[in-house]
Amino acid sequence: MEQNLYSLMGCKRKNSILRSVVVTNRFSEGYRIINVEPYDSTGSNALDSTPSRYDTALETIEKSLQRFIHGEKVRICVYSNVRSPFEYLFQC
Repeated sequence: MEQNLYSLMGCKRKNSILRSVVVTNRFSEGYRIINVEPYDSTGSNALDSTPSRYDTALETIEKSLQRFIHGEKVRICVYSNVRSPFEYLFQC
């Protein structure tokens, strides 16, 4: 199921941070691995910009994952062109 969250949810907005979220079918220690890295200029603007935009992007991703993946534990791995990689565990 290695697809971006944008496609899986059937989104129609042209610019969306969800294109930068890849839902994998891999698990680590019981957590589904979710990779987030800039896909296009929208992803770069959100993940490589100010801390406020970065936080807002992560909140949007969390809310979308909660709607799409129910009752699952996920490991979100966030990659950026200007910040160090960041991982955190999240219960959907």
